[in-house]
Amino acid sequence: RFCPRTLPLVHLRHGRGHGFLCPVGVVGVVGFLQGLHAAAGRTEEQKEDVYFSSAEQIFLSGDYAKAISILEKDDSAEALYLSAVASARKGDKDGVIKYLYGAFTKNPSLRETAKKDIEFAGFEI
Repeated sequence: RFCPRTLPLVHLRHGRGHGFLCPVGVVGVVGFLQGLHAAAGRTEEQKEDVYFSSAEQIFLSGDYAKAISILEKDDSAEALYLSAVASARKGDKDGVIKYLYGAFTKNPSLRETAKKDIEFAGFEI
């Protein structure tokens, strides 16, 4: 995806077609609303993709609590990891631990990623 101001992200959902995301908050809200509509009548995996994409937009707008609430509909390792990043940005140590533990359980290789991730610099992993 592209918008006038794009922000490249390191995508954790390999092969799921995520591209660049627009960091503009209004676009995030619109994307979230479109995502909820787009999720109707889809497979569980397709719904997870829609929720993850919507949550990424909300995350980029800075509404970390809302992003986490959307990501809770997607129990993938990637969604749990992004929830941990959102928790870190909120300063929520318990949330970081909870979501990282879940992500590591589903995808152990994310442990090494988290150790190098600047988002978790102030947290013991």
